[in-house]
Amino acid sequence: MTGLAPSMMAAGVGIAGLITDFVIRRLGASRACWASAIAMAVGAFGLASASNIASVFASLFSMGVTGGVLLGVTSSTLSQHHGNKQAVAIVEANIIAGVFSVAAPLFLVISEHAGFGWQLPLALPGFAVLVAYLSFRTETFPSGHTARLEHTGKRLTRHYWVYWMLLVTVVADENALNVWGPQYFESVVGVARSTAQLAPVAFYIAFLGSRVFGALLTRRYNETGLLYLSLASTLFGASRYALWPATIPAIFGYAIAGFGVANLWPLTLSLAIRAGKAGGLASTAAARTSSAPGLSTLIVPPALGVIADQFGLHIAQFAIVLMVLCGLVLLRHAQSSGVVIASA
Repeated sequence: MTGLAPSMMAAGVGIAGLITDFVIRRLGASRACWASAIAMAVGAFGLASASNIASVFASLFSMGVTGGVLLGVTSSTLSQHHGNKQAVAIVEANIIAGVFSVAAPLFLVISEHAGFGWQLPLALPGFAVLVAYLSFRTETFPSGHTARLEHTGKRLTRHYWVYWMLLVTVVADENALNVWGPQYFESVVGVARSTAQLAPVAFYIAFLGSRVFGALLTRRYNETGLLYLSLASTLFGASRYALWPATIPAIFGYAIAGFGVANLWPLTLSLAIRAGKAGGLASTAAARTSSAPGLSTLIVPPALGVIADQFGLHIAQFAIVLMVLCGLVLLRHAQSSGVVIASA
């Protein structure tokens, strides 16, 4: 039953991608942002106070939906507000997201060891929303007018959906490295459990450092070249990690893979929104992107689990290499199909 928990949140995120543009049209970006943030905080409180499995699943699903809407709203807002500099804004926003994605499990561990239990950190989203609202409530958002103008029966182009499929792939790469890394080092590389738990430290240091570095590079270079570089780095690192299961080469490869994978999501997100913008559907394009991580998380980790059970974890991790190669093929296809990407 516990294995269904991530799937419930992923399903909610996937559904969010279908409704975010409708929410923006009805409420406007400002109300949609604050409403989804507050609703997600309420969902976190519901999870902390859940007394049975049904309420746990309901809370996770609601957090997935509202978190996915929030992701779509912020992506759309950054794109509209920053124009051709959207890549810089998106990468910088993902630096903050990366920091909190690392900090969240640390808060849980600290709370558990301090005797407060795992529920206390789930109150932090509500506190964060309150602080954000008090600090930024006067900031202006793009109105829902742009989204309403887009709602004219036009469809997102094939170019956009190629980038959307690339988003699914890059999220799968990141999830596979995050979820399976420590177990791979313990069961395949053969290091002690305490050492295996330290491997993600190298990964996350490289990951966060890469996002800071990426924010600097996006000020000078366009997303396409940087995305090719990130995919190549991920491919090199994942190949060393998966194909050379000795301690030092594997840790080195794992860190390089973390450095490469860090900017795959923000760079691909920016390119996908640009592809939608070229067809006059920037807001819709940003909204739809939030369904990509939901679908990826819903399908890929269970599939890799089946592969690991049938053929071994080593083979399952080699699938990361294949997914990165698939990402390179998708990016090349999008570029050769004639989509116009403005320079950052």
